[in-house]
Amino acid sequence: MSRIVKIFELFFIIGLGLLVTLYVSAPVGVTILLMVFFGMFFSIAVTIATAVMKAIKVTASVSEASVSQTTLFKGEKTILKITVKNRTIIPAADVRIRLITPDSGLNADTEKNIVSFSVAGRAEEVLELEYEAAIWGQYKIGIETVRLGDFLGIFSLPWQVSGNANFEVLVFPNIIEIPPEEIIIGSALEAIYDDEAEETTETALPFGGFPGYNHRDYEPGDPIRRINWKLSAKRDKLLLRLDDEAETPEINICLTASKEALDEDREKQEEAVETALGLADLFVKLDIKVKVHYSNSLFECINSDDIANLQTAFLRYKFSDENYLPEDLSYYIKVSPNSLPELIKA
Repeated sequence: MSRIVKIFELFFIIGLGLLVTLYVSAPVGVTILLMVFFGMFFSIAVTIATAVMKAIKVTASVSEASVSQTTLFKGEKTILKITVKNRTIIPAADVRIRLITPDSGLNADTEKNIVSFSVAGRAEEVLELEYEAAIWGQYKIGIETVRLGDFLGIFSLPWQVSGNANFEVLVFPNIIEIPPEEIIIGSALEAIYDDEAEETTETALPFGGFPGYNHRDYEPGDPIRRINWKLSAKRDKLLLRLDDEAETPEINICLTASKEALDEDREKQEEAVETALGLADLFVKLDIKVKVHYSNSLFECINSDDIANLQTAFLRYKFSDENYLPEDLSYYIKVSPNSLPELIKA
């Protein structure tokens, strides 16, 4: 719109010069017209000369303001640095840069998406923009387009950025703390150990042995996964299985999204991802193997390092209506953006 205004102003001055030439004073009017046309020619010629000489160098970089330049935890910041350098003595009247506008999950310290520089000969201008990670996801920051304009603001040329023009910023989801007393946890534990007990063959053994395995009383520090919960309930004390081949109990967590859930805002989707991470983290702490299903992927977690790797894997995860659900499972926990986690039983 500003360019249209400037063109209108230019035509107004030309029209005024013609009126002065015809009705007031020919020498004065011609002088006005010559000044306008000379100014237009000079402005366009200098801009073209600047372009031909490749006088302007525009670069963009991401300054390290946290652990990583473009991989951030929520609350961390990164800085986009834009440098405009004039390598000749010819001034650049207007270097106009349009910035990529990131989603609201990446907060910028400016609301402007267009910045402009007037760069004198042999001079350099630097702009630093700070972005703060607010919501899990993938974002783009950087330069969308650059145009080199003339002094009168009526003519411009497209310009190239030297090196990378834009950068990908990834924001980690948090691993939230889920209280063990949550109903979904109790239901899942009950399903895990009921299922495990059903697969245990209780064969009567002589000499006072317990059915199925050899056992001893549980002592602090023993692995929780080796507790025979069904027999412990019968004996009214915790009993530890001594069989070396006892399998680690496991739980399946399915991160899914319906077509309706895809329309949920980013915060709802983030909540679902962080809930899946929190559940996986809690079960691993309880010595339970976790299988997390999302899209067409399966991620197994048995320790804290696996949880951290799952958190990293979720950096590039995007919800889709193509969900991979495991078959032939007697139970699993379903996590979705538009509902509370629920235990699904076959």
